[in-house]
Amino acid sequence: MIRAAFLSVPLLATLAVGCPSVGGGVAGAGGVAAATRAERAPPELRLKGIEPFAAAYDTQTPVDLDEIQGALLVQLRDAATRVQQRPPETDREVIRATFEICRGLPAEGPPPAALVDFGLRSHGVIDPPPHLVVADLPPTGSVKLSSELRDRLARVLRRRYYRRVGLAVCRPLLTPRRRRVVVALFEGRLRIASLPRRLAKGMVFEVRARVLSAHRDPQLVIADPLGKVTMQRMRSSGIDRVAKLRCDRAGLYQVEVTGVGQHGSEVLANFPVYCGVPPPSSTRVFAHRPVLRDAAQVEGELVRLTNALRRNAGLPTLADHRALRAVARAHSRDMQAADFVGHISKSTGGPADRVRRARIPFLIVRENVARAYSASEALHQLAQSPAHLSNLLNTDTTHLGIGVVIDRSQSLPVLLITQNFISLGRTFNPKTAYRDAKALIDAKRRAAGVSAVSHSPILSRLAQAYLADFFAKGAKHADRKLNAALNKLGASFSRLGGLLLKVSVLDGIAQAKEIVAVDIAAVGLGIRRESSGRIVVFVLLGKTR
Repeated sequence: MIRAAFLSVPLLATLAVGCPSVGGGVAGAGGVAAATRAERAPPELRLKGIEPFAAAYDTQTPVDLDEIQGALLVQLRDAATRVQQRPPETDREVIRATFEICRGLPAEGPPPAALVDFGLRSHGVIDPPPHLVVADLPPTGSVKLSSELRDRLARVLRRRYYRRVGLAVCRPLLTPRRRRVVVALFEGRLRIASLPRRLAKGMVFEVRARVLSAHRDPQLVIADPLGKVTMQRMRSSGIDRVAKLRCDRAGLYQVEVTGVGQHGSEVLANFPVYCGVPPPSSTRVFAHRPVLRDAAQVEGELVRLTNALRRNAGLPTLADHRALRAVARAHSRDMQAADFVGHISKSTGGPADRVRRARIPFLIVRENVARAYSASEALHQLAQSPAHLSNLLNTDTTHLGIGVVIDRSQSLPVLLITQNFISLGRTFNPKTAYRDAKALIDAKRRAAGVSAVSHSPILSRLAQAYLADFFAKGAKHADRKLNAALNKLGASFSRLGGLLLKVSVLDGIAQAKEIVAVDIAAVGLGIRRESSGRIVVFVLLGKTR
């Protein structure tokens, strides 16, 4: 019997606005482990991977299990049957990846994200980090799971369906006197046609994927060797989706497939492709994990690491925004309470809803969310995801708010992290709103190199009247009254057009392409602010004779 207490802790899970995956685990924390904690382990290990490595991704080759793996699989399938879930299948690639993770296990706590990533990708697994079950075994004997651990496995399996499972028993290199078991559960949301891990420079490869989950609108997101992120909507090809991967320069291309699910955009697959260079054959493993401090200190560390990443990329740093930090903290608390990691909340909506509700004037909002064990590990994994990296290295925001909640309900504390990035707009002032809007239009036209426009009092009175009718009696009534009034203007203008804008800040007016049309000579403005904080602007555009 396995004589080990255990803790339930999820591996890093990250999503991004416009992106994955929730992982979790159970790690040995007592019993046989307690007797070996005095064992001295080196602070760092260079782990050389087990060859042969996979030549291509997602081959899912059938495998003959040894006696120990077979016994574990039978017990896992029994646990799945108890909770009326279809038992997961296994294959050679997930078996080898799980053994790689087992070899590099630290003395305490779950395996580092870098180790998990190396194990998965070296052996051709494209899935986001799995839910891991880790426990200590007696030095010799059977691998019959304790009833307590079987119950915990059943609870894990009840929460969602896992399509694949990897199984391994080993003596980790950092703690060779301990015999440990690892079970890796994968949701398997996506299959791809065999894709080589290494491509020749200059090659163009068609990525063909099949979404197995309920996610929709899959996109291929790629970070090239210079960190430039591109997104392609994957087009339909029968029941598959396809997009192109171009190896334009030598180096590592981080490839990701995202899809829209219940909580927004999520990562369905994430893996590196090496163009004209060999994949790595080893990784570094550390024996001890950083100790988590209070949430405010972790937030400060995440701000520092984020800005360091931006400086290294030659980008300006982002200012820490106190009110935005409060919005991010509230979302992290919501994720903890509702047991999810994502952008869309049943109680608060999406990122823009939350920022708008806090009355923070913003032009652009971006968001990353993650679950991790340390600030440095969170940033490492976010930077490995092209969709999240795009947010970290964006050039269109100026301020940052990071909110962290530490979940101490587990034996090992877990960080729930929200990063919000915004471009601040000017605060709405009803006394100066008309003047501010005029200045924005003038500045936008100057920047576009087109002639200035006159601001017509007549058109402005009509625009203001239109908004009053719009809010009082609706769009159809307002349109009829406006058309009647415009007909009375006769030959004052050769052509008139109307533009109704709903923006979070007045600066949003400048994003409308119509205001820089070269044939516009006069404008009129009507401005109202809704109780929700949203600003409604009606612009009348006229060309004089």
